[in-house]
Amino acid sequence: MKGFQLRLLSLLLLLSACAYAVEVTARIKGTVTDPTGAVLPNVTVTATNQDTGVKTTTTTLANGDYIFQKLPIGTYSVSAAAPGFIRFTATGIVLNIDQEYVLPPLRNGIGDRAADHPAADDQNVCLVHENRISKIERGK
Repeated sequence: MKGFQLRLLSLLLLLSACAYAVEVTARIKGTVTDPTGAVLPNVTVTATNQDTGVKTTTTTLANGDYIFQKLPIGTYSVSAAAPGFIRFTATGIVLNIDQEYVLPPLRNGIGDRAADHPAADDQNVCLVHENRISKIERGK
């Protein structure tokens, strides 16, 4: 009987250790800069889960870096907004289990519109697709 209990206890300990080995969350990190490449501290960055609509916010550090820890897996958009700058949004970011997704620098353009206006209303629209940033200038 003691041998069975010892084996059962060993099995339970092994299974509990395995349960903690895999996280079902992921991370997004990056840097926010202005059009010249200078880092922007204290910028509000928002990650939105496209499936649930749940928003998570953080603020860039003095070096312009931000990180979202322990996001549930799914598809996200990330936007950065600061007074005097045009909102930048990266879309289609797919997070898998225990993944760290590193975005290229989010370059906020200078504009005279409020930061909460969608990028589609601004003259210059920045898009991210498959980790590439492209800038589309409308009306030219």
